[in-house]
This record gives sequence, structure tokens and C-alpha cells, in this order.
Amino acid sequence: MANNPIGMREVRELLRLYFKQGLSGWKAAKVGGIGKTAASQYIAGFKSSGLSISAIPGMNDSELIYLINIKKKTQNPRYTALEKLFPDFEKELKKVGVTLHLLWEEYQQIHKDGYEYSQFCHHYYHWRKERKVSLHMEHKAGDKLFVDFTGKKLYITNPATGGRGGSYVWPVNILG
Repeated sequence: MANNPIGMREVRELLRLYFKQGLSGWKAAKVGGIGKTAASQYIAGFKSSGLSISAIPGMNDSELIYLINIKKKTQNPRYTALEKLFPDFEKELKKVGVTLHLLWEEYQQIHKDGYEYSQFCHHYYHWRKERKVSLHMEHKAGDKLFVDFTGKKLYITNPATGGRGGSYVWPVNILG
């Protein structure tokens, strides 16, 4: 089970088996298809969260995983200060030309004792991963084309005038 990501469906099933069915942690892990160590961490996290098992169906995946993992986070003031900036970083990264390295440089100017770039990226990616819920899409190869338009927008240069954009009619010999 190493290197296989554990989905929230498996975590919910593990908690149900352990708390509602009364299976031991080891048996619940085996039935749920989760390793013993990971299962014990999820169970301990759920116990320390103070939630009741009946509250789980009303929660979305992001809320549940956040509450289970909340005790794992250390009360490090340097990390707490960085974590408060992450929502703003997420908004800034949607702008054209903004990179994580640029945001780190600005962070370093304000927080002289802050994290170096690799740890900065590590913490940001883990924060973003905890809050991001994604959907796996099955499709046939070559059936659909997915295009991601990010960054600066493309433009067409008119070879005759050298101008950008506008409407340009291509010569017939190129298309035909």
C-alpha cells in the first residue's frame, strides 16, 4: 500500500468500521484497504478532534481532513505567520506573471527570519493540497482536447504590417 494515495472514501470507511462496527484498528485498516500506520494516524486524529461519528456524513472532504490533521500541525509561530499569508498567495498566483518565487522574495523582505524557498514551497503545496478537492475524469485518448490557457495571452502578428492582433486574412496559399 506504499505510495498509493488514500482517498477520503477509504478514510470515511475506516472511521465507520472502527467507530460504528467496533472493529479493531488493525482489522478496520485491513478491511478498508489502508496501512496500519496510516489508519492509526487517522483514528488518533479523529479522536483528538472531538467530533462524533454521526457528524461525518454532513462534512465535505476538505473539512474532515482538516479536522483530522489539525493536531499534526505544530504551534510554530513562524509557520502560523506564513500560513496566514497562503490565501493571499493563492489569489496572487492567479495573476499574470506572478510566480511562487516572486511571492517568496516579497515574503523574505518582510520576514527576515522566514523560511527558505524550498520549505516555503513545501508548506504552500501541502496547504493547497489539503484544501483542494479534485475529481478524476475518465476519457478515451484522443477523444477530447483539454487546453489550459494560463500566463500571457497569445496574439497574431500581421506579417505585412508587423502589428499585433486585429483581424488578419491569411493568404490563400497558406491555407489551401
